[in-house]
Amino acid sequence: LIEQAEQGNSLVQYYIANWLGADEHNATRLLKYHWHQDNAGSDLLLKSASNGFANSQYRLGANLLNGEQTHQDRKRGLNWILLAAQSGFAPAQYRLGRELLNRQHIEYDEIKAIGWLNTASEQGYFRAIRDLTTLYLHKQNTSQEVASLIEQGLEIDDTHPELLLNQAKLLLISKQPKLAKKVANSALDSAQSRGFSSVQIQKFIKNLTKG
Repeated sequence: LIEQAEQGNSLVQYYIANWLGADEHNATRLLKYHWHQDNAGSDLLLKSASNGFANSQYRLGANLLNGEQTHQDRKRGLNWILLAAQSGFAPAQYRLGRELLNRQHIEYDEIKAIGWLNTASEQGYFRAIRDLTTLYLHKQNTSQEVASLIEQGLEIDDTHPELLLNQAKLLLISKQPKLAKKVANSALDSAQSRGFSSVQIQKFIKNLTKG
């Protein structure tokens, strides 16, 4: 493993970087005899990312965005995540989409954000599917595309509260209030059983009952 890492094997570099940062692995003690510097794990992660391994690019980018194991650097962090996203790594595509939706930063770009979320959703990445349905409904988009996304998400998690709430909203828009209420009640039950916030669901049911 040591030889492969030193020869530039990005996958091996990635796993060794993880092991060096986790004392519970038996391999950690052996590896630390060779990589004894305090920043050895970070250096190997950077080498792995530089060698094109998307997982490492994403993790390095996330560390830079969050200021974990390094100083915070949003510009460099986004650049690494972009590289991982361009390589087809769905978690990076999702993270990039979410970051570009943050209005507090100069990089805010809703069109690009939706593009990256769509790309991740096409790979079946659940969080991208979930967030896209919520975003589209917020923008009053009630097209068949939204219904298809909700169905795709429910195939992965058929009791997810946010997706069920979005389905209920779509049913109400399509003038099916009884079915909307039934689905919304299922969303409420699921949220309560999972310990999720149910504020938005209860608000929807209350407004539905008033109507």
